[in-house]
Amino acid sequence: MRRPATDAVIGLVLLVLCAELYRETFHFRVPPFATMSVGAWPRFVLVVLALLCVGLIVQAMTRRTDALAASSAPSARPISHRNALICFGLFAAFLVSLHWLGMLIAGVLFVFIMQEMMGPRSFRSRLFHAAIALVAVGGMWSLFTFALRVILPEGLLLRL
Repeated sequence: MRRPATDAVIGLVLLVLCAELYRETFHFRVPPFATMSVGAWPRFVLVVLALLCVGLIVQAMTRRTDALAASSAPSARPISHRNALICFGLFAAFLVSLHWLGMLIAGVLFVFIMQEMMGPRSFRSRLFHAAIALVAVGGMWSLFTFALRVILPEGLLLRL
């Protein structure tokens, strides 16, 4: 009997979690002035996550056994989780810096430094990283601030 792949088990657990969280969105308190259901956005995100979990399960179950044996070889295993630790550390620094720098500056710095740590480090790529950080975070900040009228953290630096 073939043992289920770890990815399939994780995908199944995440799929059950998505289903439970989806069920919980129907228990949100609805404010009297709401024009749209409060749970609409969380439900959309959970449906997308559930589809990704199904894709993970299908991919894990259709993987060939020789590919599984090759991927479990000691030389194929990652030695460290350097990239994941860098991502979590940078995100923690981003959250801590929100109070002082605000959403716009901290977000641009977070995206730029994340790309610098994970991507190529040439002068040309630094220009691309800066442009992507400015356009992506600046665009999202503008969308939330001006179009959606969401009050984002402005930080102590911009209040001076």
